[in-house]
Amino acid sequence: RDLGTEGPYDAVVLGDSFSFCDDSTAEGCWVRRPGEATGLRIATLGVNGYSNLAEARLLKKLAPVLGGTRLVLTGFFPNDFKDNLHFHNWSRSGTTDDYW
Repeated sequence: RDLGTEGPYDAVVLGDSFSFCDDSTAEGCWVRRPGEATGLRIATLGVNGYSNLAEARLLKKLAPVLGGTRLVLTGFFPNDFKDNLHFHNWSRSGTTDDYW
C-alpha cells in the first residue's frame, strides 16, 4: 500500500477504499493482478473517502514521483458525486492546503 520510491511506474490506480483495497490484504489486492498478468509496474494512490476531484489533485501533486506514467486507471462509484461536492466546497473554503 506504499507508493514507494522506486519509480518509474507504468500505470497508476486512483480511487477510494476500493483502489486502496481496504477490505483485503496487500497480497490479495486486486491492483496486483493486472501488474502480475502484464508485467507492468503499477502504483496505487487509493485513499479511503477520496473523491475523483481529490484523486486528480493527488495525481497532479505526485506526478513527478511517478516517473512519466502514461496509464491511469480510476474507480468511480455513485457516492463520488457527493464526495466531489465535499471536495469542491473544501477547495473553495481557503482554510488550508492540507485536504484530509
